[in-house]
Amino acid sequence: SCNASNNDVVFDVQRATNSPFLAAAFFPKYSRAARTLFVDDSAFAPTQDLIGILTHEFGHSVGFRHEHIWIGCTPEPTSEARQVTAYDEMSVMHYPWCRDPPGGGESVSPLDMLGSVQLYGLSPALIASAG
Repeated sequence: SCNASNNDVVFDVQRATNSPFLAAAFFPKYSRAARTLFVDDSAFAPTQDLIGILTHEFGHSVGFRHEHIWIGCTPEPTSEARQVTAYDEMSVMHYPWCRDPPGGGESVSPLDMLGSVQLYGLSPALIASAG
């Protein structure tokens, strides 16, 4: 019963093979039936950062868009996006090959953290530990 028609399950995880992407996720507005995280076998290669890949994809699931759309590295439109913080080349939401020089950024940056706090507030666990 763990499938796209079960509303007690928030999203599915499915294997993708021969995908053009290492992984692909969904945005919050997607219906339950369309909320699937696809992970290609190639994401598990020793040369890949699986944690960074999944962090990027879960960024989409909470509404974050690709950071590199602001510099035109890919043809993605900015019409349904808004900048919450200044442009951040080291954002986990930025494709590594769109950086100069290419690479890095497979972890959450300080601006990623700031943007998520601005949108969602601090985690109750962080508030409790600070007090």
